[in-house]
Amino acid sequence: MPPPSALIGQPPLTDSDYWIVRSFLLNLGMLDKMDPKNGFPSPVKRPAPGEHHQSLQGKFIASIVVCMAFMLIPTIVRLALRCRTANMRLGWDDIFVVLGCFFGLSFQILNIFRVALGKSGAHMYDLTYWNLYINLAVGGGSALIIWFWCIVAVKMSILFFYMRLNGFASRKWKIVLWTLFAAMVAYIVSATLVVALHCDHPRSFFDLRYKGHLEKEPKCLDLPKVVVGLNVIEILFDASLMVVPVVMLWKVQMKWTTKLRVYIAGMVGCLNIAIAVGRTLMNFSQQKAVDFSWYSYTATQWAQAELTLGVITASLPVLSNLITIALRSLSHRRNKDQLDRAAAKYRGYVFNQDAARKNRRATHPLDYSDTVDGEFEISRTTTRSSNTDVSAFARGGLSEKGPDGLHVVEIGEASSSAGSSS
Repeated sequence: MPPPSALIGQPPLTDSDYWIVRSFLLNLGMLDKMDPKNGFPSPVKRPAPGEHHQSLQGKFIASIVVCMAFMLIPTIVRLALRCRTANMRLGWDDIFVVLGCFFGLSFQILNIFRVALGKSGAHMYDLTYWNLYINLAVGGGSALIIWFWCIVAVKMSILFFYMRLNGFASRKWKIVLWTLFAAMVAYIVSATLVVALHCDHPRSFFDLRYKGHLEKEPKCLDLPKVVVGLNVIEILFDASLMVVPVVMLWKVQMKWTTKLRVYIAGMVGCLNIAIAVGRTLMNFSQQKAVDFSWYSYTATQWAQAELTLGVITASLPVLSNLITIALRSLSHRRNKDQLDRAAAKYRGYVFNQDAARKNRRATHPLDYSDTVDGEFEISRTTTRSSNTDVSAFARGGLSEKGPDGLHVVEIGEASSSAGSSS
């Protein structure tokens, strides 16, 4: 449960409220004109009693849950394919996409705290001083740093996937890829340090109550403009990751399906660049927004979209193997059906042959003789003779059963009787 706190625009209710109000007046240079005990005026006019208070908190939570699902499911499927498919193995690209997913989920969890404890998505007049403190401490500080970590981890995952394909390319491309990796490492280190240490009192950026105890306003960089500059560098990284595979694999002899998967991921990367540009322009236009808790919903939506699409883009070349597996399974099933039909046709042929033999045995019983095992043996003698009628020879040559239980054909008697008759 949040501690008791007064609404923005009302006098402070606790000591914590007092120091938060003092930090705002110190930041605006109005400490000598206004007394913190009277509170900090709300920058947005409170609606009249009985009027509806707008809030985007429900939509905020719903978007967070959806984005978490779209980051988590592709990552799990990717790892399952790597572990269960025979011709695949885990690599650094999988490790970095897991890190990117972890930082992305951490960013979303912090946003949940912002909505639940800081009332992000509501207007400023509905916030208490404690809500404002949580909003700035979590959203303005920790969430921003984790967002940069997630973005860079996803880009490194894509870069290491290109290094897997570098075995088909030349040594020059290997140098290019490692140069991009070094630039990304320098970028994330610089971004973390700039955001965390952009004031001469670094703690004042994360803790408004600490800032309220200071006698003078801390000297800080213009963080919104710094963030816009970092976003521009990030867009350049996206453009590089989109162009590199097209140029690197253009003349390389490899499966066209592999090239197609990489090119599709590059086209999705174009959409990611468009989102990054839109988010940067939005952040630049809202630098002076006074109702920042309300506009934080829009800013977070753009950030969530970029993170989610980045994680999906990093996993697309691996997830596209599901199409290959599905086509292979379909082909195997089709071949199996053909074999089953051929086997059924053969069984029908054998059945028809057996039926024909049984029919001949029933219509020509003299042409078959029973054996000991219940089988049938043809005992017709088909000796060609110009002076002998074959059917009469066979009928005349049948005799009683011999000692072994089989019908015995007396060839001599049959031939002599045939000769006398002639």
